[in-house]
Amino acid sequence: MIKTLTHILGCLFLSLFLFLGACVKAPPRSSSDPARLQHASELRSAFEAKSQSLAGLKAYAQVRVRGGGKTESFDAAILIGTPDKLRVEILDDLGQTRLRLIADGVQVFWEDLNQGTQETLVQDEKALQKTLRLPIRIEDFIQRMLLEFPQGNILGSAANPNLAEERIILDNYEVSLDPKSSQLSEVKKTHGGTAYRVAYAQYAPSRPRAYPQELSWKFSKPKVEIQITLKDFDVATPPSLDKFEIRESAK
Repeated sequence: MIKTLTHILGCLFLSLFLFLGACVKAPPRSSSDPARLQHASELRSAFEAKSQSLAGLKAYAQVRVRGGGKTESFDAAILIGTPDKLRVEILDDLGQTRLRLIADGVQVFWEDLNQGTQETLVQDEKALQKTLRLPIRIEDFIQRMLLEFPQGNILGSAANPNLAEERIILDNYEVSLDPKSSQLSEVKKTHGGTAYRVAYAQYAPSRPRAYPQELSWKFSKPKVEIQITLKDFDVATPPSLDKFEIRESAK
């Protein structure tokens, strides 16, 4: 009798376990087998072939920053020149510049017009953290804004049929993209520095390639979220180099 009861209970627990297991949503299929690695390599090659490199970006955007229990919204003008030139002007409600950052590839000029302060820094990995409080290298920020595929060895890949996207796993990054359009949907920095995530959405047709209207950044340390919504942009005409010059007259 005891053996029979034990057997019945064992069957019930096994059935319950199998039922609950079937109800759990299966994660994306991930694999590092040679066929999947070859497929991931072909996806990256297709992305690089179809996605013509952008020489720069000129954009007017609305920016929302969340961090430290606070939320701030403002407009900003953004100029990017590949591979290491960046200009950001944060505007007040009247459209006047209140904060200005100019990076020319060697130096970074930072100006707070409200406080009347100016500073020139070496353009190193800490430059954005010291000025805009972003824990990312200027060059990395530029690469993500210009939709560049991260460098690194392919370690594996995953398919998410529910989202019709592929995730490619690299040494220090995870890249999600639409295999049909070769448009990036997300880039995650997982190793080799401060972890972050940038998601791309609402692609709009443009030349030489479609560009997202919404870019959402998330940093882990410190915990900061930045939503960039483009109101106007141009990726066809590179910004003039003189926009990135640091002159005494500009100071």
